[in-house]
Amino acid sequence: MDYYAEISCEQQERNAPFTAENEPLVDISNLEYDEDGYLHFTVTADDYGLEGLYRIYDPTNGDSMTLVSIDYSYLHPIIERQWDRIENALYDITLDRYNAMDRPTLAEDITNNPLESRVAGEELLNAQDLVEELRAVGAEIDENGYVTVYHRTDQASKENINFSHVMKAKEDGLFFSTKENGQNEGYGSKIIKFSIPVEKLMLDDIFSDEAHLRFPLENGIRQLDVSDYLVEEREENMEKENANVAELAQETNYTPIPNRYYEPDLKLETDINEIELQPPKRRSR
Repeated sequence: MDYYAEISCEQQERNAPFTAENEPLVDISNLEYDEDGYLHFTVTADDYGLEGLYRIYDPTNGDSMTLVSIDYSYLHPIIERQWDRIENALYDITLDRYNAMDRPTLAEDITNNPLESRVAGEELLNAQDLVEELRAVGAEIDENGYVTVYHRTDQASKENINFSHVMKAKEDGLFFSTKENGQNEGYGSKIIKFSIPVEKLMLDDIFSDEAHLRFPLENGIRQLDVSDYLVEEREENMEKENANVAELAQETNYTPIPNRYYEPDLKLETDINEIELQPPKRRSR
């Protein structure tokens, strides 16, 4: 890597006149996501490939969705100028990858995915037994076998989970309670509500009116994407989906209205023809 130190003054001067606004963005390639919450990539500057690191989620080491480093960036003025643009591009790349994941719509996932269609055999029997145990202590479980559970934590961790949709574990599992305020109160002052398929949970402890559940993590992985389980997130996304469906239905079944302009109910003695009516502003799409 010593050749990085040999970048000529001519190359650096060639980059100097440009501003971040009028020059093309550097090429970003070789994207690799690791299990620690980071994206590794390469940017090309002055014909050199520079290795970079982008933090998606690792709250113990800094803010989420942040460009951490690009090797030898101090030798390449173009990298310094485009730092914010590179970070924004990596943010978009990360979100595009997440949105491109093949997963059912929320409506399909919740309403058309009963327990019996998700698991079978002994796993189904175990899940049904757990449903009976949880309902006996007052747990909320819907007809598809989704259990309403609560996780207690501190303010910073709650904000990180809501932002990144990722939970990190100190051991090989994540823990929840079926009761918002119960034996779990000692684990943090902030509460996050989830709806989780019962077959993904294991009974950890049980009380007269509450159960503690564990979501096991396998293969040494100590984090979990909880975007499908966050209740607020699911409800918000379902509202968006419903709005999109309604808008599409309105557009595909549109019936012209004889008078599309708004005519207020004016209780005036003035002749209506003397009043100038303004059409409503068009809604921007």
